[in-house]
Amino acid sequence: MLESVRTMQTYIKVFLVFSLLTSFMLMPFLSKTFAVIDNFTHAAISETFGWTSWGGCQADEPSYLAKYNKYKTFEPDTVHSLHIVTFHFSGPFTMPQSETRRTYYSLSGFPSNVYDGGYRQSYYIGETEINASGIRSIHKLEMYLSKSIAGSTLSFSGSVKNLETHVFNGYMLVFITENQLVDSRYPAIQWNFIFRDYGLNKTLSLASLSTDTFSGTWNIPAGVNANNIQVIAAVYDTDTRHPTKGWPYAVQSVCNVCGHSV
Repeated sequence: MLESVRTMQTYIKVFLVFSLLTSFMLMPFLSKTFAVIDNFTHAAISETFGWTSWGGCQADEPSYLAKYNKYKTFEPDTVHSLHIVTFHFSGPFTMPQSETRRTYYSLSGFPSNVYDGGYRQSYYIGETEINASGIRSIHKLEMYLSKSIAGSTLSFSGSVKNLETHVFNGYMLVFITENQLVDSRYPAIQWNFIFRDYGLNKTLSLASLSTDTFSGTWNIPAGVNANNIQVIAAVYDTDTRHPTKGWPYAVQSVCNVCGHSV
């Protein structure tokens, strides 16, 4: 009888040890929502162009939020491997700078998606282009970004660090975007990542392993919901360009939701 009790105790100990080891092995999988981003070298950015009354843009709009959520993990903090900025150049969400950006990329068909400053392009947002942009070899940078709102003033600040031992030359654009917008003519469609303004255009020249900081403010105009503002910053490498168009490719992006990209 005593021997049976000892045997049972041994089995229980073995089971507990096995359970504990299994829990530790599974912990990274239980605490992380997977997306197709494990081999990404940076957080890619898609600049999207269209307008609310065009049927193709209406049909594609739900895909943007779906892709944004797919290329996101929790480790346990939010990590984005894709950021999206949507430029409208017709309709209620039109901004003058949107047409300038469209002309810069020489776009004529819509919707249009430009990934990482022109490394890839497509009409409808596509994972093939996102993945090709995200896994390519780049000049490694680390970025931080945060925002705060006081009354009608948005403030943002952050930093860019050169993780390489050679100089980085480029510039950074800070995009002010708004989510959860509705065109009253099409009340069933919600529009996200809508470009409202540039917060900053900053030239960067970073020595080996050096860091540069940035900050700015933006006066929130009437009609913009402060609770739905998302600030996105992207850095473009002027030493790595499109072979014929000359567009500098984006090499890192960050937003105030994730706060950190590396």
